[in-house]
Amino acid sequence: MKIGVVSRTPSRNPKVMKQLIELLQKHDAKVYFPCGQQGGEAGEYLPVDTFYQTIELVIVLGGDGTLLRVAQEASRYDIPILGINLGRVGYLTDLEQSDLELVARIFTGEYTLDERMMITASVADDSGEKYCFYALNEIALSRGNFSKMLEMDLYVDDELCTPVRADGLIVATPTGSTAYSLSAGGAVVDPSAEVFAVTPICPYTLNIRPMIICKNRTISIRQRTDTENVSYLSHDGNESVVISPGMEIKIRIADKKTKLIRIGNRNFYSVLKEKL
Repeated sequence: MKIGVVSRTPSRNPKVMKQLIELLQKHDAKVYFPCGQQGGEAGEYLPVDTFYQTIELVIVLGGDGTLLRVAQEASRYDIPILGINLGRVGYLTDLEQSDLELVARIFTGEYTLDERMMITASVADDSGEKYCFYALNEIALSRGNFSKMLEMDLYVDDELCTPVRADGLIVATPTGSTAYSLSAGGAVVDPSAEVFAVTPICPYTLNIRPMIICKNRTISIRQRTDTENVSYLSHDGNESVVISPGMEIKIRIADKKTKLIRIGNRNFYSVLKEKL
């Protein structure tokens, strides 16, 4: 089996990396690392694109942030992800460091695949150049360092839903409902629901509240033309593009999913109770 190993800071806990590599080699797995990663042993380094085209699954050593970054590439190539938590929360990861020996179950097929909905956002800048972003957690529009609130209109399938005056707006997946959206007052959503969770950030008025919207809808956010404020569009915490007045963001369900390997016996609700 061809297995990729990704760790943001492998030198932080070299013992875990060493134990993992020894376990994989014990089961005759061929181990690969992405170029630029430090601390890998007894494996082959490949450029990122070649890395994901070569491997059959990827093991992520780190927290939720590391797993989110890997999901951007792994989902493109339909590569399943096994997360081992080395971070603080590890809500998306399946195993803790103490569970390392359970990795052997991937060789016996004793695991399930948890397919998570992703969303995509498209936007064109002032020059007409188009951008497209994918997210496992959320697409977020925020005011950045500007002191004034953002003024925008929220549309669902080209029908005006509500005007929004707030510090920002989050459109989250069910997976992302327990992340930034939850911190902003949004609802916790079961991952199997496959819906959009729309949550305003510090809204000025009471007419805009958190909403759950069917996955088959298209959500549009239009920045008002009668304001001078720019906003910042981010996906899964990565700042992507500046949104100027008059620009429109269209958000839809993506045509690909993130596949998470589940080895342990924890389900969504047991993790919810443990982590939150």
